[in-house]
Amino acid sequence: MKRTINIWLQMLAFDRTAPDYGVSDFLEHTGFTPESVCALLFHPDFIHLHRGMDEEYTLFPDNCSYRAVLRNTERYRQDWTNLELRGLIAELKKQGIEYYAGIMGPYLKDRFHKEWLSDHPELRSCRTSGAGNLMCLKRFKDGSYYEDFFAKKLVETLVDYDCAGVHLADMFCPSHNLFRSDYSTDMVEQFLDHTGEALPEEIQKTMGDDSAEAATIRQKYLWFERRESWISFWEWRWEGFFKKVCAAVHAVGKKVWVLGMYCSDPFETKYAYGFDTARVMAAGVDCITANILPSSVYFEQPQFPYYFHRIHMDLPLLRAQVGDRKILSMVSIHDASEEWSMIDHAPVRVERDVYTMTAFASKNEIGTRPASDGVFICLGDGVERQKWDFIKKRLDIGFSADVTRSVSPLVLWSDHAHEKMLGEYIANRRATPHKQSFEIFKAGTPFGGAVRSEYLIKGILDEVLFVPNFDMLSETEKSALAEYKYPWVGTAPAEFELNGIEPEALFRDRFSDLPMSVFLCGMKLGDAEREEIDRLLSLDDGLPSRGDDPEIEVHPPIAELPFRKLSKGFIKTCAKLLLEAVYSVSGLKSNHPILIQQLSDGRERIFVYNKYDNAYINAVVDSDLSVKSADIASDFPVLPVKFVDALNETGFFEYDKTSGEKKHFQVRLAPDGVTIIDIRRAKNV
Repeated sequence: MKRTINIWLQMLAFDRTAPDYGVSDFLEHTGFTPESVCALLFHPDFIHLHRGMDEEYTLFPDNCSYRAVLRNTERYRQDWTNLELRGLIAELKKQGIEYYAGIMGPYLKDRFHKEWLSDHPELRSCRTSGAGNLMCLKRFKDGSYYEDFFAKKLVETLVDYDCAGVHLADMFCPSHNLFRSDYSTDMVEQFLDHTGEALPEEIQKTMGDDSAEAATIRQKYLWFERRESWISFWEWRWEGFFKKVCAAVHAVGKKVWVLGMYCSDPFETKYAYGFDTARVMAAGVDCITANILPSSVYFEQPQFPYYFHRIHMDLPLLRAQVGDRKILSMVSIHDASEEWSMIDHAPVRVERDVYTMTAFASKNEIGTRPASDGVFICLGDGVERQKWDFIKKRLDIGFSADVTRSVSPLVLWSDHAHEKMLGEYIANRRATPHKQSFEIFKAGTPFGGAVRSEYLIKGILDEVLFVPNFDMLSETEKSALAEYKYPWVGTAPAEFELNGIEPEALFRDRFSDLPMSVFLCGMKLGDAEREEIDRLLSLDDGLPSRGDDPEIEVHPPIAELPFRKLSKGFIKTCAKLLLEAVYSVSGLKSNHPILIQQLSDGRERIFVYNKYDNAYINAVVDSDLSVKSADIASDFPVLPVKFVDALNETGFFEYDKTSGEKKHFQVRLAPDGVTIIDIRRAKNV
């Protein structure tokens, strides 16, 4: 499957004074031709105040660069005109590059130009802290919907400029954290009309008043008393919005791309923003540009942990949720406006992000497929050639594997359980599939991806599976698992009866206030492993449950949702059981986290992650079969692996001094890095 490179950038990437508007210079910098560029025109007034092409006029400063920033490393902001921009798009098209107009939904109080929203304040979000940015699901004073106006203006703009489509991002789609916004009279009336509900008299009295105080009164009722209905209403509204917009845009041969998430998994996106990614894609959205940005988010918010595992697990679950619809995974390299540069200040983390997001896989009737259809570079203006070479080389490595099977576990995705999760989380703060899987990844067992349960039911899976919240599956899904012939690990509340399932082993969390059980099926567990698990289950981090205060509401990307406690020992037990399952089918293990794939040419690709962020490490990989070859596929290390014998009496590995079977090799890992090795063994998995 071909995966593409797409670039999100500012207009600063191009030069309005050059004959070809700087396209040839840009491609000289990149060294390759991207599938598309998405210009971050930023302000939605590019659409709202579009005046056609009959006369030439200068675009707003906050269209000519992100937030009207003065410059990047290459050039100062230029005053582009509408006709010059159309000329640039034509030049890109000559090179086979699609151009997407990227906008966000800010209101900047007329800072750089007289804003359209200043004349339509009723369309600003009504938050508990006061009026905010654009809320595109609202209605004008006359009762007409913004989306109808927007769809018409959007089509005019895309056609006049000959854009390939539009990209809707921050503050537009999704727009606002539902905990704080939008509690306007308009949105509450839409909710009441949709649900047929009525407000209590004391809440009804606030209608017509959109002050922060009145919004807070409505919030306390809708969020704390009617939360599930309120969130479901927003899902319905976003679906309706995109049915209208996509129908209009598709009618003129253009496309709609959306950011669609804020470093959040499908449940977080649904819960925190009222935005169901599967529903909006079914409504017509052509692509979601998933912002898998653990490194740049971390360095922007140093008071929070490094969410590498949490944010990366968003991608495979999103793939499983939306099926085969288009996903581009965002790679953060630098941003001149926000003033950060991962490519300069944390290149090894950029490398690890690229290798990880390109490694995730899924499966369908055709076979194993990547979790992403390509990447969305963020941002691609002002990047020198040698930095592009760095990125392109690592993307080529990530795209190089023709994977036929994930040997590492796949998370089983259930639409049925996903729908039930909202009510269960609101009632009990139970850990979601995402929470459970990323904690297991963090504990040392990487996942190979995720897969929809329909392929389990169809009988085409032969992978190790992780089945979070088994009790929430449909009866059909449970029956399919009861007949599954391969190892799988499931979780369920400790009191849940596993009717029809006879696990080989079952263990309970000893320290949670909402204890879960984890169970193993499809393979035997040895006495030594049981003893180790008994030791692990005695471990507790001493942290309290974050689910016992119903008013705690922390949302991505800054911090994760609150959950009932999963103890340290329980998570380590889950990770241990999955690791044993992988070893039973692969015969491969390492003293550092290891992700394993089967390649089409008979080799196996192994990703070995350094557990430490401050030291070079020599990891050891063990095989139950003789290794005929082991080739470094990543850019580091330069030297080949070193085959070693078993541990000697001092506890150290010795170099292999015999001509016998080679079953152990040592490989170098960079600090906070990942090394990729392609191996061929005497017998394949």
